[in-house]
Parts: sequence; structure tokens; C-alpha cells
Amino acid sequence: MKQEIVKFYGNDLTCIVDESGQILVVVKPICDALGLDSDRQIKTISDNKVLGAERSEQTVQVGADQARNMVCLLLDFINTCTV
Repeated sequence: MKQEIVKFYGNDLTCIVDESGQILVVVKPICDALGLDSDRQIKTISDNKVLGAERSEQTVQVGADQARNMVCLLLDFINTCTV
């Protein structure tokens, strides 16, 4: 998988392009950009009938030598993004 940058409300968000070419957006940076509690939003997404079925956990490089598992959604489920 490779990582790409998507603009969201003037912020750069890390996205992942999976093997099939789908773009996955990491949820936590979106919450941070909007000033929302990311833990609460991830729980809400997980509990949602539609979004919960679409969420995935992906390993994201967050530093030169550090990676973390993060909750992602398909770009199609994120409003007002531009690639």
C-alpha cells in the first residue's frame, strides 16, 4: 500500500491507497482538524450500521521509524475532500 495526501479544510491528511486502488482516509487527523474527540467519533463510526461495516484498520507510517494501526474510511464516505 502507498500513502497519499488529501486536502481537508486546508489541512493535509494522510490517505492510503490499497491494492485495488481504493483511497482510505485516516479518521483521527480529520477529527483533530475539526476539533472533535477522535476516540468518541471512532466509536460512533464503529456503532453506525453503514460506516461501521466500512471502517478498517490500516498500518500508517507516522514517523521515519514509527507505524501505528489507525481507523480508516473510504474516501467516498468523507465529505468535502479533494484529491
